[in-house]
Amino acid sequence: MARCAFATLGPLGIEAQLEPVRAKPVGWQPDLTARIRRGGDRETFQIEVKRGLRPVTLAPLIARFQKAGVPALLVADYVTPAMAETLRAAHVAFIDLAGNVYLELPGHTCYVVGRKPAKKTDDERPVRIFQAAGLRVLFLFLCDPERILLPTRQLAEQAGVANGTVGWVLKDLTRLGYLYTLKRRRIFKPDRKLLDRWVEAYEGQLRHRLIRARYWTDEVDWWRQVEFDGNRFALGGEAAAYVLTHYLRGITTTIYQHQEKITEQNEQQIRQWMKLARMHGAEKWNVEFLYRFWPDDIVVEERGTVPAVLVFADLMMTGDERCIETAGMIYEQYLAERFGKN
Repeated sequence: MARCAFATLGPLGIEAQLEPVRAKPVGWQPDLTARIRRGGDRETFQIEVKRGLRPVTLAPLIARFQKAGVPALLVADYVTPAMAETLRAAHVAFIDLAGNVYLELPGHTCYVVGRKPAKKTDDERPVRIFQAAGLRVLFLFLCDPERILLPTRQLAEQAGVANGTVGWVLKDLTRLGYLYTLKRRRIFKPDRKLLDRWVEAYEGQLRHRLIRARYWTDEVDWWRQVEFDGNRFALGGEAAAYVLTHYLRGITTTIYQHQEKITEQNEQQIRQWMKLARMHGAEKWNVEFLYRFWPDDIVVEERGTVPAVLVFADLMMTGDERCIETAGMIYEQYLAERFGKN
């Protein structure tokens, strides 16, 4: 993708020689090294390739680039004008397949935005596993890869989707190379890239549909006085991260509520918590209730919390530097064995 992106910049007189990364900066894993030239202006950049760039991923990406300590360049399939302005304001260089670019070379700055990506063919269109229903099914597999062996009808029931949805999720995973069949047995091999794509899509396609209510409280540690069963109510986000790592002392409490168990008893429980923490509606919020979307038998790392995949996702979406650092700790401790090292 990097070569194709640089090829669009020929009319600007920009040439690039791509090479393998010889010495990787500490705490960062660039994909390529690029020696870039425009006339007499030259610079060497460490490149990170990012497909499916989304606004929610910009904050952690910018933080990573600013800490790189070397000239760094983002190569994306498409950067919207709004994202381009955000990246430029943060002095993060980028190019994309449409020919949009922000690049600073000694004595020269190149900034082009507004170019549209070419229309995609049927083979290039986004796969449906990253739409709302597909994300529910994929979440089951990310939490428990062996669950992919279950019958389609059972998977559909667990994810709360139609039978046909599971079918095209399996087809998409096969097309992307994450699923294959050996002696009539499905084999699912996820990696960090698939997890990251799920996190990005979850924020944009599914999470906002799950929000039930949001409140404000000055008692940010109120949840420590409560015992969550992980079934009717499960602790997520920053509070769950503290339970898992004992590192992050966040200010936001995220609670996932079982959508099929909204009983009067549970509603009374929420009213008691609101009284305990003096919660009230306000323009800003630091307590949120969401509907959960996974079956009761999904294993969690600590009693009362949501699965580590979801804690990781909620932290990455904040864009907060300390939350992202804690997400890295959770990944290494709970997820790296499943998805591979960073």
